[in-house]
Amino acid sequence: MKKEIKSNKAVNLSAEHQAYLNQQINEFEPYFMPDSDIGVEVHKDDKSGEFHVQLILSGGGTYVKSEAKHTDFYQATLEAKNDLLTHLQKIEAWVLDNLDRDAVITEMMKNSPYIH
Repeated sequence: MKKEIKSNKAVNLSAEHQAYLNQQINEFEPYFMPDSDIGVEVHKDDKSGEFHVQLILSGGGTYVKSEAKHTDFYQATLEAKNDLLTHLQKIEAWVLDNLDRDAVITEMMKNSPYIH
């Protein structure tokens, strides 16, 4: 798994900022596939002073992303992470529901070739 953190010139990512980003990224580990990559892009709007944090998780030939804006770097990062985690949890629940349904159908088919 590859991690990449990018920022524009207006953002000086300190060691503390980088550590916080890495801590947030680590929460995605249960969702990583063997070929997963995660990217973080941080930009700061000079006019509004808002941080724009974008998280992009890729793997398996697809990707999901989230983004958040806030005047506080940590809050923007937290919101982007929480949005992406919520999305991944919904996908996981949908997949598990479908696997459970398929298992029930398979079990029912063992007893009868017809489902009523």
